[in-house]
Amino acid sequence: MNNKELDCIRDVAQCINGTAPLESSVLIRIVDRFKPNSKPPGIHQPGSKSIYRKPRLFANFRKFSSKLSAKLRAVPARVFRQGISRQELSLLTETASKLENEYPREAFKLYSIARSHGAGHLNEAIERLRTQCFGYMISARKDGTTERVNSILTGYLLAQNLDLPFRFSWATDVGAAQNELCSVTNQLADFIHPDFASRYFTKFDEVRAFEVPGYKSDDFFFAAQRIHNPVSKGALDEVLRSRLNVCPPARLEQPLIEAWEGDIQNAIRKIFRPSYTELLESFKPKVGHFVGIHYRGGDVIYGQHRHAGHSIGYKSAPLPVIEDLIKRNERQAILLFGTPIGETLDDLHYLRDKYENVTLSLEYADPAMDGVIQDSFLRSCCSTLHAYRGTGVARLAGFINTRLNTVSFTDTYSPENIYQIYVDNLDNRAYNDLQRSFININALALAITLRKPRKKRSQYLENIRQLDPDNKLHWMKTTRRPAEDYGMEYLLQ
Repeated sequence: MNNKELDCIRDVAQCINGTAPLESSVLIRIVDRFKPNSKPPGIHQPGSKSIYRKPRLFANFRKFSSKLSAKLRAVPARVFRQGISRQELSLLTETASKLENEYPREAFKLYSIARSHGAGHLNEAIERLRTQCFGYMISARKDGTTERVNSILTGYLLAQNLDLPFRFSWATDVGAAQNELCSVTNQLADFIHPDFASRYFTKFDEVRAFEVPGYKSDDFFFAAQRIHNPVSKGALDEVLRSRLNVCPPARLEQPLIEAWEGDIQNAIRKIFRPSYTELLESFKPKVGHFVGIHYRGGDVIYGQHRHAGHSIGYKSAPLPVIEDLIKRNERQAILLFGTPIGETLDDLHYLRDKYENVTLSLEYADPAMDGVIQDSFLRSCCSTLHAYRGTGVARLAGFINTRLNTVSFTDTYSPENIYQIYVDNLDNRAYNDLQRSFININALALAITLRKPRKKRSQYLENIRQLDPDNKLHWMKTTRRPAEDYGMEYLLQ
């Protein structure tokens, strides 16, 4: 056996040691004959004091080994080559067989090594594992409705381009929504085309077949690497050799979106039910003259994300900025978007009642259809959309209409301009306490960036603590860039 094979077996042993110590010990015995003292930290080998201190564990190990000896005669003699013994090869394949369900990737590696030493009878098992957990484009994102749809859309497009089989799941172990502002359930959304679902949908329990311990992320938990753009066959093969599968991002780069415009439109017709694509077509003549503005209150201003980095100029703009933007477009018809729940709904009604040129997207809503998808469709039909590009709804609108003119709030306002809007509305009594707290949070972040006097920064922080005493202030410790367009590399030092 060569060093690469031995290192692979040792890595597998280390990976499975926590839940399969007996099988791990078998593999270490094999490695040790070729590479003495190769035991990785934390793994107990047969014969070590720790195993002998546990008579029951050692007895089980001996029982496991004795069962294998009866099967040795069943392996054709021709499969054995110099360097690995009959017993070692049998131990290797038997261990791989025991690992198939819980560690398919590791079992695949062990089978492949055994086959390279002549165990041709393993071809069927290897191909079964390859089909089960190798070479797929998989979308199983843990997020809200639009980001899940974005991931399904990008995954399907990339799979078609890279000639990979595609699968997607809807339910994830994040479970149903934790609050009413992000109402995603574990049931497959009814706006997905039934033909698309029957061909590509995989239940969450079945997606777990792709799971491999040690490979976890926010939007994929199986053995996969995220692919943002098409890659060469050689590069793709290299990724698949190391990670078995690939998964898509929630967005593609704009040049690629424009180049794939036709493919995207075809994909949209395949992903959404006909009733939804017909609804999209009906919106175009109705709202094409509107300037769209996305006001995201919900989770960012009033919900759980007000405690974290989302509250800093990244996902939403506060009411005074929205009001200023409406005034700048006073000769335009404004279509205003937002989550129609709680305080956010109150804010939407406030803006509609105050400005004659404002219409709420709710007026076009069909209660029988998914509200989030309808809003995304409406956004895509506007002549211009003012929104943060990083939000899922803005991304989906950009997919649906690849030529949509999306303008970020930071494209409209300089840091000094928007800071002054914040300062002028720090204590605007027309706004509720959490709205004013949100204004002060953003004023504080910009005050740091613009090097405003420390006294002002201290006052903003004190205002936040008084207006929202329950705010956990996690945004004070964040190291992420709160608003890349403003160049805020950090918040507080």
